Amino acid sequence: MNICLISDRFFPEHGGGGTTYANSLAKLLSQKHNVTVVTMDFNNLGNESKKNLQIERIKLKNSLWSSKGFVEFCRKASEFASKNSFDVVHAMNPSIALFLKKNSFIATAHGSSLAEINSLIFEGSLNFKNFNQSMNSYFAELIAIHKAKKIIATSNAGRNEIQKHYFCPTPEMIYYCVDSMFVPSKKEEDFVLFCGRLSERKGIMTLLEAMKNLEIPLHIVGEGDLRKKIEQYINDNNMQSKIKLFGWMNGKNLLKEFQQCRFVVVPSTYENFGIVNIEALACAKPVIASNVSGIPEIIKNNQNGFLCERKNSSQFAEAIKKLYYDDELRQKLSKNSLQTSKNFNENIFLEKHTELYNKLVK
Repeated sequence: MNICLISDRFFPEHGGGGTTYANSLAKLLSQKHNVTVVTMDFNNLGNESKKNLQIERIKLKNSLWSSKGFVEFCRKASEFASKNSFDVVHAMNPSIALFLKKNSFIATAHGSSLAEINSLIFEGSLNFKNFNQSMNSYFAELIAIHKAKKIIATSNAGRNEIQKHYFCPTPEMIYYCVDSMFVPSKKEEDFVLFCGRLSERKGIMTLLEAMKNLEIPLHIVGEGDLRKKIEQYINDNNMQSKIKLFGWMNGKNLLKEFQQCRFVVVPSTYENFGIVNIEALACAKPVIASNVSGIPEIIKNNQNGFLCERKNSSQFAEAIKKLYYDDELRQKLSKNSLQTSKNFNENIFLEKHTELYNKLVK
């Protein structure tokens, strides 16, 4: 098959779960199919051609970070897809497909903009700017979802949200996959890991509050708007000796953090899925996470981790202390974690997408 994937961000550009989804799908599909990825040209890398994989990086007149730039990209990506003969056109999120013709594409929805607004309200961070952005995204997604030949959700919680918020038929559900580089290691060091964007959404301040009275080392991998606030909190509470801030990591350095930590903490206020959960499980690491959205589909209490009420720093503190000091419990949950991760392997991910493509092409 000739397959076109449209994603505003693509490797090496970092863009969260949606970008990881696009990277994984392109890598796996190109093993047997001809794949073209249409994306923004963030670093003037230009087009790139590999075996069965063509990366078409679109240059924009407007800023890549602006709304005008995003709309310009959507138009140009749609024009490119329309001019070429593809068996499947797959948008990595619905709003990107806004200008594609009706029933000419499928799209993956990584959650709901209305659910995002609910989370902003819960976090106390809703303002005119992000409300306006979320509503603009919602209406673009609403139009695109009703134009799509098929919509894919990435969790059961996400599927329910999409059907409810966008008034559409039941989407297909295909979980994310975990990259095959994430494997266990026998070496374990004395720290707990947080990996994600430094934002209210990822619950990093809740984690810092939970760690304040614990003498447990914490590694923080990620960047974001709360970096200075985090540094100030660490200094104000004399936590410098037990908390290390690393910034973004990838490849072997990121893998090392997952392999050598005792467990991973995911205190998000909203997660449609949360790829970090399955990356931890694949390294045989239990996860302490918020009991929100799609996370309980992955993390089960007392089986491969613990679920806590979001923003409840006391619950997180108790769970962290329990799992950190109880070696026998941690070993038991580690075995279960590795077993759970097999439900999210690359073969299942590829097979389900290929099956769907074949149905739609026929």
